[in-house]
Amino acid sequence: MEDRLASKISTRVAQIIAALKNDDPKTDMSQAIREICSVIEEVGVELGRVTAEKHLALSKLAEQKLAAGLKKGGTHLIDTERQLHVEAQISRLEQKIGAFSKEEKEMEAYLIALRTKKCEMEKKLRQLKTKQHHR
Repeated sequence: MEDRLASKISTRVAQIIAALKNDDPKTDMSQAIREICSVIEEVGVELGRVTAEKHLALSKLAEQKLAAGLKKGGTHLIDTERQLHVEAQISRLEQKIGAFSKEEKEMEAYLIALRTKKCEMEKKLRQLKTKQHHR
C-alpha cells in the first residue's frame, strides 16, 4: 500500500484511540465510530482507484499481447524493434499488475481490520448505553 495512505490511516487511528481516553465514553465512542467509518470510506476509495488502474493495465496488457502476436510473423528490422518494444511493455505491465494486486490485498486486509474494529466499538457503545440506561 502507498506509504502516504498507510501513514494517514495510522495517524487517524491513533487520534481515535486518544479521543477515547476523554471523560464521556459514550460520546467519544460515537465520534470514534464516525472516524473509523471515514477511514473505511477513504480506504475504499483508494481500493477503487487501484482496482481501476489494475483493470486499465490488464486491458493494455491484452492489447500488447495481441500486438506481439500479430508482429511475430514480421521479418523486417522495424518489426523486430517493435516486437522488442512491445515485449518490454508487456513485462512492465505485468509488474504493474502484480504491484496493484498486492496493494489491493493490503487494502482489503485493512478494510477487514477496520470493519472488525468498528463492530467491536459499536458493541461496546451498545453496552455503554445499556449500562447507563439501567442506572
